[in-house]
Amino acid sequence: MKRLTALLAAAAAVCTVSVGCSSGGTDSSAPVPRVNTLSELDIAKLNGGDMPPTSYYYDSDRIREIDGRVSSTLVKNKDDALTVIRELADIIGCHDPLNELKYSEMNLMDGGFNYVFEQYYRDIPVRRGYVSIAADADGNTTRLHNYFIENVNIATEPKISAEDAVKLAKNKYSCDTRDEPELIIIETGRDGIYLTWDVKLDRNNYPDEAYIDAQNGAVRAEDGPIED
Repeated sequence: MKRLTALLAAAAAVCTVSVGCSSGGTDSSAPVPRVNTLSELDIAKLNGGDMPPTSYYYDSDRIREIDGRVSSTLVKNKDDALTVIRELADIIGCHDPLNELKYSEMNLMDGGFNYVFEQYYRDIPVRRGYVSIAADADGNTTRLHNYFIENVNIATEPKISAEDAVKLAKNKYSCDTRDEPELIIIETGRDGIYLTWDVKLDRNNYPDEAYIDAQNGAVRAEDGPIED
């Protein structure tokens, strides 16, 4: 686990930010309240001076999960949860939460609630990109899950049409397709970030879903039931 020695040795600068129009559930016609962004030092102070159990991305100082209190803001609804996410924007790596995250769902968790916000880039969904904030029945924050995908900076105008993506998939997998293709952004590990057409395949074995590069027609990823 990473140590906070350097952070605890220095005073934390509190940064006040204001973010523009909302996609996260706030009325975009109303002024957006300012929030104070929080650091790891702030979170340690909320937990008695020590950082709560924390996991990091592989070979990185970037936080993936914090199992403990992450804000003094009480979370009673999705708007409160979004406020906490804005407070944690620097830790999450999301510099515009109101436009890059959209509320998805609320789940019951350990006697409290878990609020999930899915990631978008220029209104295009980012596969498996999300942030969630959990709180107990009294509204005290208990957990952060940070699966926000950083550094998305790609063209969002497809050169390959949805119809062409379907044709490519039918030819490659020798089957029909189901549903309409969806334009989606995917990250393929260290390989890169791509704009793709999510094409559902009408078959019962792996793969039953193909992600066709919307710029050149290459298959960037596959998904579906795992074969025994």
